[in-house]
Amino acid sequence: MLGGFRLAVAGLLVGAVGLGGYGWTKRNTLRLANELARARAEGAAQFDKLETCAASHRLAEDRVAECGIQRARDRNTFTTTLERLSRTGNAAQAEYAEQLMAFTTRLRGCEEASATAAAAHTEEKDRLATECATRTSALTAKTEELERTVQTACGATT
Repeated sequence: MLGGFRLAVAGLLVGAVGLGGYGWTKRNTLRLANELARARAEGAAQFDKLETCAASHRLAEDRVAECGIQRARDRNTFTTTLERLSRTGNAAQAEYAEQLMAFTTRLRGCEEASATAAAAHTEEKDRLATECATRTSALTAKTEELERTVQTACGATT
């Protein structure tokens, strides 16, 4: 009778340890699955930020293109005004000179803005490309690591 009681207690003890181990592995699996879901959500949020940066970049490119168009218009106006000035040679030269100065000033401003925007555009593009590549590789590595861990944990429970 004492041997049967010990056998029953040992069986219950083994069952309790097995049930505890099963519960621990399930809890660990759920923790890893939650971490994987969080990493995926973080990756999606980072790509949303990247889309915002890309849209901002496109706007900057549009502004640079618009400035180039305005520069071409100003040059044409400047050239036309110079041609008129050289043909007329009358008392209106003072007015033309003022207009030329205004066009020249606008043209210089546009050229400087264009150069600044182009430099900022290139710098931002390079920074975004580097940041995107870094984040993508980090998220990919983390996702693969978590998937391997989940597969290992799920394989251990079966």
